[in-house]
Amino acid sequence: MNTNFSFIYPLTKKNTGFTRLGDQIYNHVADLLVKGVAYITNASILNNISHQYKFVISEILHNGKNIYTETDLLEPIENINAACINHIEQLVYNSGPGMEE
Repeated sequence: MNTNFSFIYPLTKKNTGFTRLGDQIYNHVADLLVKGVAYITNASILNNISHQYKFVISEILHNGKNIYTETDLLEPIENINAACINHIEQLVYNSGPGMEE
């Protein structure tokens, strides 16, 4: 099964001027629109969640411009990939068997 997905990824920057003990403060910098296709695999539910879902990011937009190739300059792609997995899991959980095949 597969489905298209898109979500807003907030780009933040750590505020080094103010911290409280054990807390970190982040400032919102921009929003990135992440678009792609998610594939649900036949992996067992007992497997690691990253084995249950595969995805391909088609574009990452900032102010309407595709910055997918320059994304690592702004945010590590691993963080965006983790957000994709989380978003896909929520799509599957909320939509159930109604996903496209």
